[in-house]
Amino acid sequence: MTSGNDNISFDEQKNNQKHLKRKLNIFLFCLILASAMWLMIRLSRDYSQNVIFSVNYKGIQQNNILVPSSDTVLVVTIQTSGYNIIYNRIFPKKYNLSLDLKQYTPKIEGDFFEINIETKSLTDRLASYFSKNDRVISVLPSNLKIKLEKAFAKKVPVKANVDITYAKQFSLYKNIFIEPDSVFIIGNKKLVDTIKYISTEKKELKDLSANTYLDLKLISPLNKLSMRYSTYQVKMYIPVAQYTEEFVDVPIIFDSIPLDYQIIPYPDKVRCYFFVSIPDYNKISSDSFKVGCNEAEIFHSKNNIARVILKKTPSFAKLQRIEPENIEFLIRKK
Repeated sequence: MTSGNDNISFDEQKNNQKHLKRKLNIFLFCLILASAMWLMIRLSRDYSQNVIFSVNYKGIQQNNILVPSSDTVLVVTIQTSGYNIIYNRIFPKKYNLSLDLKQYTPKIEGDFFEINIETKSLTDRLASYFSKNDRVISVLPSNLKIKLEKAFAKKVPVKANVDITYAKQFSLYKNIFIEPDSVFIIGNKKLVDTIKYISTEKKELKDLSANTYLDLKLISPLNKLSMRYSTYQVKMYIPVAQYTEEFVDVPIIFDSIPLDYQIIPYPDKVRCYFFVSIPDYNKISSDSFKVGCNEAEIFHSKNNIARVILKKTPSFAKLQRIEPENIEFLIRKK
C-alpha cells in the first residue's frame, strides 16, 4: 500500500510541474505580447529628431572662391514616428542640399561678396527629403551666410605617389611621364602661396615587367569650393625594359699631365661591367666609356698605385663595377 501511495504522489508531482510550466509559458507569452504591443504603441507616436544636412554650393563664378568660414551645415529638426527614428539609426543616410548661388544677389562688403539665405525659405525643399507624414519643425541656423572672395591661380607640379618594384632583370627605361605634369590651383591667395606641389593618390606596383599606364586621381582639397584644380586626374606612363649585364674593355687615358712626362699604366685597360636595356644594347661600344685616374694625386703617390676613375658613361647604361679597381703605374720623363 505504501508503495502505491508513493507512486501516486510521484505522478501528481509530475503533473503539477507540467501544469506550472504551462502556466509559466502562458505568462511569458502574455508578457512578451504586452511588451510588443506597448512598444508598437510607443513607436507609433511622433517624436522630434535632428537631421544634419551638408550644404553644397554651385554657380560660383570662376574668378571667385568660397571663404572657408561660410556656412555649410544645416541642422533640421523634424517630427517623425518612432519607427522612422529606429530605421534611420539602423540604416543611417547622408543628407546633401545643393544650392545654386546664381539665384541670389550678392552684396559687396569690402573685398568680399556676401550672400544671406533665410533657411525658412528652404523648408519645402528640406521636407521633400522625408516621408509625407514627417514635418519640418525648425532649421538652424536661421540664415546661411556665404562669403566669396577673389580667386588666385598658381601653377604647381604634380608629384606621383607611386611605389614601384620591378621583376628580375627588368627596370625603368628612361623616364616616367606624367600628363599633365603640372596643374593650376585656384583659391585663397594666402593658402595658394603655401602649396608647392600636388600629390597623386597612393599606388603600389609590384614586379613590373612591361610598359604600364595609370590613371591617377589628385589628392583633392578638403573643400573643392574653397580650392579648385584645373584637373583632378592625371595619366602616368611607366616605360619598362629588360636589362642584361655586359662588359667592355676600356683603355686608361690620362688627360692632364705635363708635356715632358709620360705615365705608363699596368694594365693599360680595365673591364667595365654594366646593365643595359635590350633596346639600347647595340648602342654600346668601348668609346661610350672613358676611364682614367686622378693625375694630380699620381705625382704625389708613394706606392705607384692609383684608383681607377670613371670619367664618362652613357646615360642608358648603369655601371656595376670596374675590374681591376686599382692599377700600377710608372712615371717616365721624356
